[in-house]
Order: sequence, then structure tokens, then C-alpha cells
Amino acid sequence: MQEKDYKVLTRRTAKKAGANGRGGGYIGRSMSVNARRAYERGLKPLSRIRAADLRQNGFGYSVAFFRWLVHHWDIRPRERHHTSASCRITAFYDGSVIRYAAQCCNLELLFRIYKGKITVEQARRERGICYARARILGTLFGGKSGEIVSANCIFCDNLLFLSPKLCVRADHPGVEVVETYENFEETPQNMKDEKLERLAAELVKHKTSVYKKYLKE
Repeated sequence: MQEKDYKVLTRRTAKKAGANGRGGGYIGRSMSVNARRAYERGLKPLSRIRAADLRQNGFGYSVAFFRWLVHHWDIRPRERHHTSASCRITAFYDGSVIRYAAQCCNLELLFRIYKGKITVEQARRERGICYARARILGTLFGGKSGEIVSANCIFCDNLLFLSPKLCVRADHPGVEVVETYENFEETPQNMKDEKLERLAAELVKHKTSVYKKYLKE
């Protein structure tokens, strides 16, 4: 959550508490009713996640590493609730979040970044993530027969990503990879795109299998 969004939500909650009386949404001065219910359903703040929680959900690394992933790689909580008399917003996690990290993230690669053995840029190169120009048959996207689409893409694991929710196989008969730029710094400025830059970072974080549901064949 962005800082300004946090402040807006805090103000709204404080205003609501003032109008309705704090007791209506809070248990004493410690937490909201919804926060208590989250605890009862097995959700926990990050500070209460233990090694046993991680092991039970297939995450074979340390608690410290999991916390680092949450803070540095946008592992999102299951829910957010208010705790404390000042309406502080606390993130709550459960097994589904841990399983997502275990099953969908490149943990071995990210762990090496965490330990300082490689940089994010080195990880990107190791994954073979780069910009590419491609000519793609429009029928792959539901276009007219014979139409050719020229596109700037992110290349990784033999997939060309036109966006986070659209990719094609680089070796598809309807696809021609015109050029690739293995060095991001040497990529022409007219190819660079903010969304594709973010996607390149996400491909360091995620296994390619996460995006297979967006594959056009």
C-alpha cells in the first residue's frame, strides 16, 4: 500500500470510529473486530510468522528470508486490518501467501540476491531477460488473417511478453524475433517502456509458469 493510500484509509477509519464510537469496531483499544476474526481464522502479522508456518506450506527457507521477500519483492498480504488505538493498519498473512511464494517465486535465485551473492541485474542476465523486437501474426491475438504486428517485447524462457497478461512462444511459426538486446543499457530508448521494465523485474521474481495462462497459441 502506498503511503498516501495508507493515510487516506487511516483518516477515514478514524472519522468512522469518531462517528460511531470506538467500541463498535474495536475490541477495547487493542484491535478491530475484523483483526480479531483474522487471528481466529489463522491469519498472522508478519512478526508472528514462524519457521513451522513456513515449513507446513512448503517454504524451505528462513523466516528472515521470507520477511525480506515481503518487504523487497511485494509479497502481498491476505488481508489488512486495524490494530492499536491509533488505527494502525497491519498486514495479515496465511498459508496461501506462503504457498504462493514457495510455488510461484524463483526462490533459489532470490535467495542468492538476499545473501548478496548476485545483484538483481546479474539475476536478470542469468534468467536471460531482455528486450526484443518481434513480428507477430495478428491471428494470434484474434486479428485479421495475414496481418503482421510489430511489437517491442520482453524475452524470457523462449516467451515473448507484450504485456504482463499477453505472451507468445518465440519459436511459434507465426512469430519472427527480429532482434534482441541482452544489455538493458544498450536497448534503444524508443523501445523502452515503463510497464515492460516492471515486467522484467517481475520475471526475476516469478517463475515463467505463472504467466502460462496468458499464453496465446
